[in-house]
Amino acid sequence: MAQPISNQEQQQQQQQQASQDEGGAPQLISALPVSPPPLVTGPSSALVRLLFADLSGQRRVRVVPWDRFHTLTCQQGIGLARCIYAFASFVDGPAPGCGLTAAGEVRLMPDVSTLRTLPWCPNQMLALVDAHVAPGQPFAVCPRSTLRRVAASLKDRFGLVLRAGFESEFTLLQSTTPSLAPVDRTLYCASAAFDEQAELMGAMVAALHGMGIPVEQLHPESGGGQFEIAVGHAADVAAADRILLVREAISGVVRQAAASGGGSAGMEGASSKRSTVPTHVTFLPQVFPRDAANGSHVHVSIWREVADADADADAAVTQPSAASAEAEGGPSSAPRVVLSEGGRSFVNAFAAGGGCGSASEAGGGAGEPSEQHGMSVEGQQFMAGVMQHLPSIMAVSCPLPNSYERLGPNKWTGAFHCWGHENREAAVRLAAPPTAAAAAAAAGGPSAGDVPPAFQVTNFEVKACDACAQPHLVLAAIIAAGMDGLARKLQLPEPIDVNPADLPPDAAPARLPSCLDESLAAFEADSVMRDVLGDVMVQAIVAVRKAEIQHYTGRASMVSQLITKY
Repeated sequence: MAQPISNQEQQQQQQQQASQDEGGAPQLISALPVSPPPLVTGPSSALVRLLFADLSGQRRVRVVPWDRFHTLTCQQGIGLARCIYAFASFVDGPAPGCGLTAAGEVRLMPDVSTLRTLPWCPNQMLALVDAHVAPGQPFAVCPRSTLRRVAASLKDRFGLVLRAGFESEFTLLQSTTPSLAPVDRTLYCASAAFDEQAELMGAMVAALHGMGIPVEQLHPESGGGQFEIAVGHAADVAAADRILLVREAISGVVRQAAASGGGSAGMEGASSKRSTVPTHVTFLPQVFPRDAANGSHVHVSIWREVADADADADAAVTQPSAASAEAEGGPSSAPRVVLSEGGRSFVNAFAAGGGCGSASEAGGGAGEPSEQHGMSVEGQQFMAGVMQHLPSIMAVSCPLPNSYERLGPNKWTGAFHCWGHENREAAVRLAAPPTAAAAAAAAGGPSAGDVPPAFQVTNFEVKACDACAQPHLVLAAIIAAGMDGLARKLQLPEPIDVNPADLPPDAAPARLPSCLDESLAAFEADSVMRDVLGDVMVQAIVAVRKAEIQHYTGRASMVSQLITKY
């Protein structure tokens, strides 16, 4: 079994890796790694999975023995046909018109900072990879490398870092004759539903903690067999990596439990069998008609690095997950919320009081924008960019025809093109947690009872996103939109704080795309997305989406084909 090395040994290995990087091998480490677990060593019998997700959101792995991984793969990568990144979900072949063929190869270069032991397969490890045309030369259709590049642009142009947290909703299924059925038919947060799957949920939490991923809450959702897990948020690449690892862990634990007949074999504390044993888990949005669907809402905030002296002047806080805002309202906030990470300090630049600090930022001089709705001027502009480009973002964040079966009025999925304060029917929800009032008072602001809701803003939630999406591309598209808002100083429309579906037609906001054809048309026409993501990447995305539309639209068997793929 692979064992963690000591901190001293880890530092020595990191120094050696840095020396190798200076000698020509690429250093593929996230700009802001979030407390990764220690690097591990392993016997020659150990296997290392090299994980990536293609443009259709499929999680794929290449596997190498430990000896080869640490002696060769870390420096030279492992070969892969480059067209695999442009495979559609229904066939192992490049989508027509993607610009990629069977000719040509990329190197999968492991990011050693992401190396983890898999708790459900303790003699195996996993690392995220970037695709390079040669070591040190990123592949234009690699989503992870694209996000790394786009995040660097946000930092270089505006001095900002995006942090995000994805929610993870999934459906537990059991084998029946002749098909799969949900393990229960209970309601939202039903105690009976959790009690029935308590051992499995505990195994999932143990697996995620074993991989260095903090779990903040979990609960049964509204659909049959549906659950949600919220984990801590992270910076750009690390946030997208994290949700892929969450899906890997959930899937692995369910398979392990099914294979053991109900007990979670190999997980600490597992003993008894449950009465209803899931045999499958799926993250597919619309599993059963007219039932609650699975989303992967993403919570977003922007941060700016500050000097230690500035950080010391503010009250340092520990931010809970943006993804946990669905139940808790989001991370606690105060004026000048400071987050310390990796020996560096960051202020929440999205929240009021955390902007660039110009006179107009808070005061709003004549003709100048000012803080409103609890957001800094930068926060408003960034969110306004996301709002403006949301129809085209959906071609990335809602990538299948099935995705649009989930979206609709009165489903809490954000079917209307609007934003609102804590409005779960708006496409973009401004998160204003009640706990932030106390934090504001503790930081020297008004007392908790005097803080208005708008003062407590920390992040915003994009509801039009599901687990079929490639998460690195989702964040890259959001950053592209946000940078456009910052560059053009876009202004937000007025918020809508009622159910948009209840408004008369002349007062209701426009509907967002109701099918993949509509969002894809918006994406193809969006010059900002093309400029930021690149022509080669856009061509490949469009080709994959068109292939998905042609294959799945109108097929009664769509769900049965997809349920085991996502």
